[in-house]
Amino acid sequence: TSFLLGEMEQAIDYLRQGLKEAEAIADSGKVSFATGRIGEVYAALGQNQVALEWYTKALELARVHYQQQDECIWLDRLGRLHTVEGNVTAATNCLTQAFDLARSRGYQSEAASALGNLGNLYSETGDLSQALECYTQALSVAEQVGDRRAQAVALLNLAQVKSSVGQWEAAIENYRTALE
Repeated sequence: TSFLLGEMEQAIDYLRQGLKEAEAIADSGKVSFATGRIGEVYAALGQNQVALEWYTKALELARVHYQQQDECIWLDRLGRLHTVEGNVTAATNCLTQAFDLARSRGYQSEAASALGNLGNLYSETGDLSQALECYTQALSVAEQVGDRRAQAVALLNLAQVKSSVGQWEAAIENYRTALE
């Protein structure tokens, strides 16, 4: 709640407290979760290097404890952050790993997220045909699982790329559909 209210320092304090409690009872799932969530707060604050450290710790914990869904999540978050930092190779590596693992394990929401973030990476680097392909796949996966939010995000991303290449009618249709 503190995070959603923009009370970031309080969010970090609560998450650190939760992390200590999870460590005290040796709950590896909660340790990984709290660790990654601390990274999310630092990412929201724009402290990307600190966020990368926390995400990396969360990923390591997820791997050690065979928490593959969490592994997908933290790989995806790392990939997003590497994209923001302009580290294309690391971003591609993380996002591809996240997608491959999510797809192989049937984690559809995580697969859609990784595809969307791969699309964002390709869009950032100017590879709009690859971006369109990723966004189209993300939309398909989101539709399959009935994730309306992910569908809207994929449609908005598709519309943005289509408008940037002059496909105005298709972009308008994607915008309309996203609003429904």
